[in-house]
Amino acid sequence: MADNLTEALIFLAHFIGDVHQPLHAGFTGDAGGSTTLVQWIKNGEPLSWIKPMELLVGIECDAADLKSDQWVLYESRRDHQ
Repeated sequence: MADNLTEALIFLAHFIGDVHQPLHAGFTGDAGGSTTLVQWIKNGEPLSWIKPMELLVGIECDAADLKSDQWVLYESRRDHQ
Protein backbone atom coordinates (compact mmCIF):
# COMPACT_ATOMS: atom_id res chain seq x y z
CA MET A 1 0.00 0.00 0.00
CA ALA A 2 2.84 2.42 0.80
CA ASP A 3 4.27 1.95 -2.71
CA ASN A 4 0.91 2.85 -4.27
CA LEU A 5 0.62 5.96 -2.10
CA THR A 6 4.16 7.03 -2.95
CA GLU A 7 3.54 6.54 -6.66
CA ALA A 8 0.25 8.44 -6.44
CA LEU A 9 1.94 11.37 -4.68
CA ILE A 10 4.68 11.46 -7.31
CA PHE A 11 2.10 11.59 -10.11
CA LEU A 12 0.11 14.27 -8.26
CA ALA A 13 3.19 16.44 -7.73
CA HIS A 14 4.16 16.07 -11.40
CA PHE A 15 0.62 16.87 -12.54
CA ILE A 16 0.43 20.01 -10.38
CA GLY A 17 3.82 21.10 -11.71
CA ASP A 18 2.66 20.67 -15.31
CA VAL A 19 -0.71 22.38 -14.83
CA HIS A 20 0.87 25.64 -13.70
CA GLN A 21 3.16 25.69 -16.74
CA PRO A 22 1.03 26.33 -19.85
CA LEU A 23 3.63 24.95 -22.26
CA HIS A 24 3.54 21.60 -20.47
CA ALA A 25 -0.24 21.37 -20.49
CA GLY A 26 -0.79 22.47 -24.11
CA PHE A 27 -1.08 20.55 -27.34
CA THR A 28 1.11 17.52 -27.98
CA GLY A 29 1.90 18.71 -31.51
CA ASP A 30 4.03 21.61 -30.29
CA ALA A 31 6.16 19.36 -28.03
CA GLY A 32 5.79 21.62 -25.02
CA GLY A 33 6.85 24.71 -26.95
CA SER A 34 9.98 23.06 -28.36
CA THR A 35 8.78 23.21 -31.97
CA THR A 36 7.44 26.77 -31.78
CA LEU A 37 10.24 29.13 -32.83
CA VAL A 38 10.14 32.73 -31.64
CA GLN A 39 12.30 35.79 -32.16
CA TRP A 40 13.58 36.94 -28.80
CA ILE A 41 17.18 37.62 -27.87
CA LYS A 42 18.43 35.18 -30.47
CA ASN A 43 16.49 34.53 -33.65
CA GLY A 44 14.67 31.24 -33.95
CA GLU A 45 14.85 30.03 -30.35
CA PRO A 46 12.30 27.42 -29.30
CA LEU A 47 9.63 28.98 -27.09
CA SER A 48 10.35 26.45 -24.34
CA TRP A 49 13.95 27.70 -24.04
CA ILE A 50 12.91 31.19 -22.97
CA LYS A 51 12.90 31.25 -19.19
CA PRO A 52 10.71 33.74 -17.29
CA MET A 53 13.76 35.47 -15.82
CA GLU A 54 15.16 36.09 -19.31
CA LEU A 55 12.18 38.33 -19.97
CA LEU A 56 13.72 40.87 -17.59
CA VAL A 57 16.60 41.41 -20.01
CA GLY A 58 14.30 42.72 -22.72
CA ILE A 59 12.41 45.23 -20.61
CA GLU A 60 13.35 48.27 -18.63
CA CYS A 61 12.60 47.66 -15.00
CA ASP A 62 13.09 49.52 -11.78
CA ALA A 63 15.71 47.98 -9.51
CA ALA A 64 13.43 48.51 -6.52
CA ASP A 65 10.94 46.07 -8.05
CA LEU A 66 13.45 43.21 -8.31
CA LYS A 67 14.31 40.64 -5.67
CA SER A 68 18.02 40.18 -4.99
CA ASP A 69 18.39 37.03 -7.11
CA GLN A 70 16.50 38.67 -9.96
CA TRP A 71 18.72 41.74 -9.77
CA VAL A 72 21.90 39.65 -9.99
CA LEU A 73 20.56 37.82 -13.04
CA TYR A 74 19.35 41.06 -14.64
CA GLU A 75 22.72 42.76 -14.16
CA SER A 76 24.76 39.77 -15.35
CA ARG A 77 22.67 39.41 -18.51
CA ARG A 78 22.69 43.15 -19.18
CA ASP A 79 26.49 43.29 -18.87
CA HIS A 80 26.91 40.56 -21.49
CA GLN A 81 24.75 42.14 -24.18
